Amino acid sequence: MFEFGGWWPSANGAPWQWGWRAYPGTWLLPLALAAAYAAVLARLASGRVARGEPRAARRRLALFALGLLVLWLAIDWPLGALAGYLLVAHTAQYLLLTLVAAPLLLVGLPAWLAIAWTPRRGPRLWRAAVGRLIWPPVELAVFALVLAATHLPGVLDALRPHAAGAAAMALAWLAAAALFWWPVVGPAPARRRLPYLASIGYLVVPFVLPKVPGAFFIFSGTPPYRVYEQAPRVWALSATADHQLAGLLLWIVGSVMVVVALGVLLFQWAAEDRRLTEEQGIAVPADPRAVAVLFEVPGGWAALERLVAIVGRALSPEPLATELAFALPPPGGTAPLLTLELRIGLEGEPAAALAERIARDYSAFLSGLAVERRMAIADALAFRVVGYGSRVI
Repeated sequence: MFEFGGWWPSANGAPWQWGWRAYPGTWLLPLALAAAYAAVLARLASGRVARGEPRAARRRLALFALGLLVLWLAIDWPLGALAGYLLVAHTAQYLLLTLVAAPLLLVGLPAWLAIAWTPRRGPRLWRAAVGRLIWPPVELAVFALVLAATHLPGVLDALRPHAAGAAAMALAWLAAAALFWWPVVGPAPARRRLPYLASIGYLVVPFVLPKVPGAFFIFSGTPPYRVYEQAPRVWALSATADHQLAGLLLWIVGSVMVVVALGVLLFQWAAEDRRLTEEQGIAVPADPRAVAVLFEVPGGWAALERLVAIVGRALSPEPLATELAFALPPPGGTAPLLTLELRIGLEGEPAAALAERIARDYSAFLSGLAVERRMAIADALAFRVVGYGSRVI
């Protein structure tokens, strides 16, 4: 059975029917996010992604698509429609949007977007406002305020009966959750995210905060919301049993979701700790594109071998979380044709001192070559240190 149910599910007071209903707004939102994602990759990737590299890894594309799927399942029929009849469905919608869809969408964004979105221009007040907005205490406060405000009886009873109100509530949850999850899983270099220990404390908020309305739902003898008390019954579930089940959902399922997120975070912490403490050798990466460039330049391969040897001498006897990688310029880029990157778990002055030492020795090697060969190699092969930092401490 097909029925047009309006542009967004709401608590319209009509008897519940299991026949599928069409809500165009719940389709347009995921489609709009998918279109925006594709447009961002098409327009902003140039100059930020090496030639020949994908604009977004398949894993990130899959996670973003999964986030869109969870978003659509949370807002469309049947769950989105049931959220206008049952508080337990409303609660399930909230949990899916804030604890599943939002972090999946953020993990699906490529890391270079953090640089592309960093405000470097515009009025100082605007740049300061953006900088404060992505400050973890502010993000946490916004998330808590949105949760509290949208679950006040007067606010929920006013919003849920109207399509615009129900849509605004879902969008507010999604936006506040995306802001909350940004410092934990957002597209930023590791050094710009919260350290792992701080992230664990940060995630205590979505673990503890919903317990307050959850306890109220469980132990309150009267339904807290008029819209659900007066809604037509579904499955012969009483209004009292409905809000008690919603409280149990917040307490049990919501807690499990946060515990799973904490487990993933701890797993990543352990993996990074191993990467930062295991001794790793320095070897020339086997990139066929880079090999082709080097063989086109007289003395290019010998220069690379000398550069790798210089890097090896500059490092400590026990290299820490180091690897070599090639970076090619984007389409239309200028010389050098190839850049050898030393990716190392250092930041700030130590990384700068290491880069200066390597650059000095490499320049001394180049100065001993004939002028034409020196210029050809300098145009073909450069070097830089990339300090990827750590979230461990």
